[in-house]
Amino acid sequence: MRTRYRCRKTDNGVIKHIPLAYDVVIDAGLMRLVTIDGEEFKILGRSDEQPQTFQAKRPRSGVTKRSSLASGVHRDQVNEARDVAKKINSGIEFTQKGEVSFSDRRARRDWLRHCNLRDKDGGYGD
Repeated sequence: MRTRYRCRKTDNGVIKHIPLAYDVVIDAGLMRLVTIDGEEFKILGRSDEQPQTFQAKRPRSGVTKRSSLASGVHRDQVNEARDVAKKINSGIEFTQKGEVSFSDRRARRDWLRHCNLRDKDGGYGD
């Protein structure tokens, strides 16, 4: 049985849909290169599949307004925490629920140091 695969020509990058047997795809190996009629193609995937794109959003160093519920305070302690936060760093804000919001990484680091908390994820977690 032959299944149609999306293949890209290695010399000019043209994409074609070519019917290939399963054995041919397996024998293509890790590089997934096949030669058909003297032309070399790279197998991209089955024609009926959507192309996979990896657009994972990674945190950037310039990300602002990080919020954290885990390093926040109880809702009854919000006013006290706001007073302490003003003394530590002006980039620390609290919501009425007790969730803390940081303007940048430095503000987050200052608050965690004050609370004697250790960040195991290096600023990317929570």
